[in-house]
Amino acid sequence: MNLRPVDNFEFSFVGRFVDFDSQGDEEIAGVGAVDGDGSTEGTQVYTRAQGRLNLLDDRWEQTLGLSYVRHRRDYLDDGDVTSHYEGETRRIDYQSDFSFETPSLLDASHVATFAIQHEDRAAISESAFSTFDRDISSTGFVGQYQATLFERLTLTGSLRHDRNELFEDTNTYRATAAFSIFETGTKLRASYGTGVKNPTLFELYGYTNTYRGNPDLEPEEARGWDVGFDQNFWNSRAMLDATYFEQRIDNLIQGTGESSINLSGETKVRGVELGLTAEVLENLTARASYTYTHGEDAAGEELVRRPKHLASLNLNYRFLEDRANLNLGVIYNGDQKDWAFNSDWTRRPVDMQDYVLVNLAASYRLNENAEIYGRVDNLLNEEYQEVYSYGTPGRAGYAGIRLRF
Repeated sequence: MNLRPVDNFEFSFVGRFVDFDSQGDEEIAGVGAVDGDGSTEGTQVYTRAQGRLNLLDDRWEQTLGLSYVRHRRDYLDDGDVTSHYEGETRRIDYQSDFSFETPSLLDASHVATFAIQHEDRAAISESAFSTFDRDISSTGFVGQYQATLFERLTLTGSLRHDRNELFEDTNTYRATAAFSIFETGTKLRASYGTGVKNPTLFELYGYTNTYRGNPDLEPEEARGWDVGFDQNFWNSRAMLDATYFEQRIDNLIQGTGESSINLSGETKVRGVELGLTAEVLENLTARASYTYTHGEDAAGEELVRRPKHLASLNLNYRFLEDRANLNLGVIYNGDQKDWAFNSDWTRRPVDMQDYVLVNLAASYRLNENAEIYGRVDNLLNEEYQEVYSYGTPGRAGYAGIRLRF
């Protein structure tokens, strides 16, 4: 829902409620996943309210948002509840963007950004195995400055400071540069940055009948860079993009079957991304992409569940004066490795086969306020695995209506 009571202020609200009942597999050490009597019932609630105010002829934009997420799960065995989990997240965030120009100084345009976000996470879990009642608060501060010089060179620098109840305060940063050569339709770009990812409450304290959280986990620390280009051709009806990237991660969090651990040493990930977008015919757009990724831990072992080869093809067709849309997506996931667990929960590497998924979606706009849509995931009912021995959903269809007020 979007409301604009005055020209320079907009209020929006999003709400979503999901009630679900799902069947799951059970893992037996030395065997793998098997069909079991376990199931999960629960609900999910998501809400967000946001106000956006524009001042000084739209040069100063301010956004204030409030969001609330709550999820509840009951884990059942042969119809009986064996454990209960409730989690919720409350967030308040504010962002200020101020833009201005200095035509007499480098013919430049500038955008200065300040943002603050406070988040409270809480989780309660009860079962015969264990019980925990935990909450974590964190606050992040972000400052960013972007300058575009001579309408060709764009430079961006940002700093972030995070405060967390459980872990040490952290400082991260990111710098980017992009240079446009309009005469040839080329853009050159590069970036470098650092980041921190804290363990989740489940990784720290969660449990199932076969899993126990690890309260001694440390945050992941990453640094990485990339360089690439975008090239327009065919009278700007097509664009080729290419990127090379590298990332190094300390304390990478990885599951071991019974728990989660920080991998010792430095984990390295590098690869290449290629993409081609083209307006093949009027109203028909095609996008093809390919990613090669090589990841290894400090001992030189290949990272699990990270395929070296990923590719996709997406065709999108608009018709009936753009009121109708048809989308076909094909996704290729290459061979990858995973861990299989022996009877004593020691692990061994296994190979997992590649697979292809085909998805189809369509929508039709009835009027300015209503749109009907539908989609079919895994159209060809492909049998595949994302985690060793665990099954994945087959063909599934969805339909609905979107209303805007």
